[in-house]
Amino acid sequence: MSPHDRCLRKPAGILALDRSLGQSLWLLIFLLLCPAPARADSTVTNTKPARIRVSGYGLFGNRELRRMLLTLELGGKRPIFLEPSFVEDAALLLRARVKRDGYLKPTLTLRLTLSEGGQVHFKAEDLLDNPLPRSLQIVEARFEIHKGVLYYYQSLQFEGIQSLRENQVRAFFVETETLFHLKRARIYTPEQLRRSLSSLEDVLDQHGYRDAKAEATSVERNDRTGAVNVHIRVQQGPKYIVRSVKEEFFFSDTNQPLQTTVVAPGKPYSRLWLQDLVLSLKTNLYRLGYPDTSVEVKTLQETTQTNRVEMDLQATVRSGPVVHIGGLEFRGQKRTSRALLARRVRSAVICSIRLKSRPAAIAWPSLAFLIPCRSITAHCNRIRAKSCTR
Repeated sequence: MSPHDRCLRKPAGILALDRSLGQSLWLLIFLLLCPAPARADSTVTNTKPARIRVSGYGLFGNRELRRMLLTLELGGKRPIFLEPSFVEDAALLLRARVKRDGYLKPTLTLRLTLSEGGQVHFKAEDLLDNPLPRSLQIVEARFEIHKGVLYYYQSLQFEGIQSLRENQVRAFFVETETLFHLKRARIYTPEQLRRSLSSLEDVLDQHGYRDAKAEATSVERNDRTGAVNVHIRVQQGPKYIVRSVKEEFFFSDTNQPLQTTVVAPGKPYSRLWLQDLVLSLKTNLYRLGYPDTSVEVKTLQETTQTNRVEMDLQATVRSGPVVHIGGLEFRGQKRTSRALLARRVRSAVICSIRLKSRPAAIAWPSLAFLIPCRSITAHCNRIRAKSCTR
């Protein structure tokens, strides 16, 4: 052995030390990777959030239903254990949603995994008579949906339609703008049928047919194929036309009207038209400083003709006391100047106007330096001409 090799060779003591250090290192790695076994008296607690699974409604449908349960019932939270009340409410929501999509006879199976490791499965219909025990700790809930047959409109027959076209009436029940008449565009549910009939009555009411009625006289359902044949009868009744409206304005608690006007709109009478009339009369006085304005409309006379009723109405407008705004004060602004804020509310300046010939007064004196007096007077005169002297 050469002197060089003897220099490179380590002594036996150093080699033994290296082996012991290597074994200790491997033992330390083993202890770190392998956790110590649990003691007999220790308790294992579940820290993972509970899981919710929905299947049987398609890839995107399952995700949407699961998101609905997490959002509506759990508020986006992920508890460790699911409450039995949550499972019962979730079953009702899923059944209602599936029925709304046209599957009127779905079957929902629940498979629950408990914290002890056991599993329970049952039908959702059984929860009505046998609710879940409130002591259950559920770590996983799986909802299996069996949709069943899709119910759809196979035929729709209408009777008594006069003022609307059949295509317009059919649009209240099915989608008419699709290129292909698929079953998904003609879904039938009893709730949807009632809503469609109510919408049809509302449209007829807007056309002046106040006594219009729409009802389904015949509904034939095929539970094997899901085809539904419906016959709808519409009774329009006479058309109501507003021939004249007598408007009486009472100011400052007077017993006699200070101003009376008669207008002849000649439009169909409906609840929507009546709301617009009342709102327009109130708005005209709101701008003049009467926030407590009330309007009462009553029928004076009805003249019946062939399929037509002409109505004469009377609108009694009571202004109430006038309200003045003494001043305007801004608070809380830090970096915005008062002049800029005043310019922003310049269009909302309320002028105090009397029906008598009086000069228009500035409702907000603090803004007088920002708005020329001539422009205020002209603005108030336009309001008087438009609102007070109808």
